Amino acid sequence: MTEKIKLLKLIESEKSLKEFISIPLEIKKSFALSKLIVKVTEQISAYNEARNNKVYELGEKKENWQVFVKNENLEEFMKQINELSEQEVELEIPEITTDDIKSKEIKTEILVNLNWLIKK
Repeated sequence: MTEKIKLLKLIESEKSLKEFISIPLEIKKSFALSKLIVKVTEQISAYNEARNNKVYELGEKKENWQVFVKNENLEEFMKQINELSEQEVELEIPEITTDDIKSKEIKTEILVNLNWLIKK
């Protein structure tokens, strides 16, 4: 099913998604999940690239070649990053229920962070 989800939700779910892929699922569900993870990874990479470009645009180089957003640009940076993270992306979300999860144990954190993916 195609659904819209905010980029921020994907970013917050990244760690849990990486953990969830190690939990056994039926082969068709695993395949659908792998396709979703590829798309999520692409979206997060694009977000990180845009964020890094903003850091360079509104920042300055410090020692050790690190770039930091200038204090006078911090408000504008945060505004633009917040707008970016609130954008919705369309993803093909596989239907995964708690019954599909073969493991008898799963971290509550994963269920909370992936409530947009794992249905009851």
